[in-house]
Amino acid sequence: MGSSPSKGSGNRQTGPPGRERSTIKSAFNYHRITNNNEDDMLIPPGPNTRTKEDLLPSPDILELIDAHVSETPADVCDSVPSLTDFLTSDFDERVEKVKAIHRWITTNIRYDVQGFQTREFGKSSPEDVLRKKCTGFHGYCNLFAAMCRCIGIPVRTIEGYGKDDSNIEEVAFDLQSSDINHAWNVVHIGDEWRFVDCTWDAGYIDDTGKFQWLCNDFYFMTNPDFFGVKHFPYMNEELETSKQWQLVEEPLDLETFSRRAILHEYAMENGIGLVTHGDTLIEVISETTVIISGPGIPIEDVSCEMEEIYQFDNVIQDQYTMAERMGHDGVKIKLRLPSIATYILRIYAKMFSKDNEFGKVATYIVKCLQVSKDMELFPSHGIWGPELYYQDIGFEKAIVYQWWYEASCGEIDLYVPVWQAMEIVPRLQSSEDVEEVVNSVLIQTDSRSIVAIARMPKRGNYKLTISKKMPDGSVIPAIHYLITCKHGYVPFMPFPIAFPVVQQFMITLVEPKKRFLPARSYVRFRIISPLLQSLRLGEQTFSKRIGDKWDFTILTPGPDEDLMLYGGTADFRTSILCFRTVLFIPEPHVCERLIRTSQSRRSLLNV
Repeated sequence: MGSSPSKGSGNRQTGPPGRERSTIKSAFNYHRITNNNEDDMLIPPGPNTRTKEDLLPSPDILELIDAHVSETPADVCDSVPSLTDFLTSDFDERVEKVKAIHRWITTNIRYDVQGFQTREFGKSSPEDVLRKKCTGFHGYCNLFAAMCRCIGIPVRTIEGYGKDDSNIEEVAFDLQSSDINHAWNVVHIGDEWRFVDCTWDAGYIDDTGKFQWLCNDFYFMTNPDFFGVKHFPYMNEELETSKQWQLVEEPLDLETFSRRAILHEYAMENGIGLVTHGDTLIEVISETTVIISGPGIPIEDVSCEMEEIYQFDNVIQDQYTMAERMGHDGVKIKLRLPSIATYILRIYAKMFSKDNEFGKVATYIVKCLQVSKDMELFPSHGIWGPELYYQDIGFEKAIVYQWWYEASCGEIDLYVPVWQAMEIVPRLQSSEDVEEVVNSVLIQTDSRSIVAIARMPKRGNYKLTISKKMPDGSVIPAIHYLITCKHGYVPFMPFPIAFPVVQQFMITLVEPKKRFLPARSYVRFRIISPLLQSLRLGEQTFSKRIGDKWDFTILTPGPDEDLMLYGGTADFRTSILCFRTVLFIPEPHVCERLIRTSQSRRSLLNV
């Protein structure tokens, strides 16, 4: 972050976040801020005894403040006294007045992107900031301090180090070689000093070099344990005196502050903590595991990004990590790296029942010292294993016991227990392709269980998602399986196309479990179903042989024909399975093309 506003302050929007390059520490030589009032400096600092929540006005008052600030007329913005008078005169409490000042600054003063790029911010007096509506961190501090002093509220400006993704490094801040790169304010409210950082609440510079508004209030009167994660005071080259302005009982030293992992605002707001790896630098031999926890609201989903740093045009990669749920409270993230290099790891999370947005949780530097042999990438994913709500949609608790399987021959049967009948939608993806592996999963069901038979064309890691189809047609994922395939199914043969009635009638296909059948050949069919009463294939109708079983042999037609199996009850008959005749067994990539062509043709014909 340094002198640049925090890019990580806001929540992650839907889709991948913008790239944030890790850079060498900036060597900006800013003029020292000397706007502190001598009377204010006589009030000594001390640890905060009350929380932000104890001091904030009620939500109704905060809404009233926001509405009042939004109605500020342009003619009062020409001077600090007139603007301050308009913003604060309608409020009685000191905290309400300061909140109105903070709100106006963070919604009207943008960060000076050009100044950040050229290292020249120009004049930063309160009057200059009001005139330009644009400044650096020093200008934000000057304006906030001037407006507080207009109404007699003690305020100070604190210089020091700001830490975030934009200045994360393997080495720590050093008093001899690291320049001061940030400043913020403390304001005296409720008989104690409270932190305010208008710069980081206003917005951030995105990866395209544009300023993006946040208009947050996270850094308004922030509790010291949160504020100190990214702020370290260092004024007038007096380290011991500056430590008092951490406003805690036991201040940190600079080395500890520098070494600590970067925990972002979203994590602090939602109570997400770092169970392991509290330091920024993680050294990895082959692989390691990072654990985060959310003791308040459960973590619904996790997304990770890894990018090799100190390189140009790197691809952001999420397939070097694997996240596993640990009950309702924690998430375990396994790292596997393909080469000996240094990476930046960003962890994002989405909290259950809050919103649909991801927020940034933590940032690390990961140094890979040794790689694993035959390392396979993970498929793109969220959290492996069951979703938090799996029981609510009809799946039994037994599915939590195992979600990672190994297939030695390219095919595996997975038992998925359910407590109610439902329609299942499977999806199999490989680590090398974001597209679904077509017709690679066959679902066999009864009243209390599901068996998913998955076939994989080649070795590698696969993601099998089992979802429930709801009455309104929507699909809700229940569990994500990781399947490590040691040897592909040779020759790879996809399953026949199965229609939803296969699950409704609890149909088990014993043979042939393959999409493509040899043309003009005799093929045996064996099918089991307790609910089916009739079957028809082509022009032939078949009856049960024994109990719920069908067993018959047919002569297939010529090549390149869809062979449809129909079935149902006495009053109802519909498509069940679709096969295709061929002269020879095609290669896997040809199978995919033939399947997609066949599906498109049936869609057009409404078969």
